[in-house]
Amino acid sequence: MFKWIRSFTDQRICKIKFGNSLSKCYNLQTGLPQGAVGSCSFFNLYINDLVSALKTVKDVDCSLFADDLVIWTQAPKVNAKSLIENEINKALDILSDWCIKNNMTVNLEKTATQTFSLAHQTLLPDLKYRDVALIHSNKFNYLGVTFYNKLNWKSHIESTSNRFLKRVYILKRLAGSLWGCDRSTLNVTYKTFIQPSITYYCEPLIAEMRKYCKN
Repeated sequence: MFKWIRSFTDQRICKIKFGNSLSKCYNLQTGLPQGAVGSCSFFNLYINDLVSALKTVKDVDCSLFADDLVIWTQAPKVNAKSLIENEINKALDILSDWCIKNNMTVNLEKTATQTFSLAHQTLLPDLKYRDVALIHSNKFNYLGVTFYNKLNWKSHIESTSNRFLKRVYILKRLAGSLWGCDRSTLNVTYKTFIQPSITYYCEPLIAEMRKYCKN
């Protein structure tokens, strides 16, 4: 098994094609083959100790899906800002140390902080990763779900609705009575391309239907 894994990741080369030109060979020293069945499993094995390391910080929890990581904590109104800063910054320091040890990097352009509260004034904790202040966002998309800081699902419902309607329009264009696709093709297109856009994380749609949906 070890020899097979080694042959799977070792001595990989690539070339770049532009038009009719082909570059010289480049040796790939890092990463896993994209699209390979085993790549996801090997990546999960590589990062499986990150979550346990982050959870050593008191009152901090996290969720990891592939390379998408969310770290969170909760705090009472009294001294909320300082409590959040203290706990989350500790977790960010652990993340930094882990990345150095495991030769990984964090994409700060895709990293943001978000505070969930019903208070009128938004809490803005000072959170930093390697002395770089993280941007704050009132609305953030994680795994296809839009989270809004005021704890409502309006943004998620709007984005889901827009995506669904665009795909329905494409199906409509394919369904011409004289020249369009046959019924079985349209059915497959709907089930694979349109239905998942409305059924994936549909709980907020059902819960907030009366509030946001109009006749």
